[in-house]
Amino acid sequence: MDLLEIEHRLKALVLRFTGNIEQKRIAMILEDIDYGEPGIALEDYCTNLYDNGTNVPVDIINELQALGTVMRLDPDYWESLRRPS
Repeated sequence: MDLLEIEHRLKALVLRFTGNIEQKRIAMILEDIDYGEPGIALEDYCTNLYDNGTNVPVDIINELQALGTVMRLDPDYWESLRRPS
């Protein structure tokens, strides 16, 4: 997976599921992606979902895991997210 594909998939993911993250934070995450910093964007996105106590659908977590693994990010970012009961 190349950088452009990672950026495209992550941007689509953030736009599809904003959880209860405020729009200002979503805009900053999308800016990070546009500036070629998808790793920072993914970490920030996960941190905001976690901090807000958002229940994150399993398909979103699976996509975060796929992207994060390719970027060699710490799995704690997506593994600590709350899943729906």
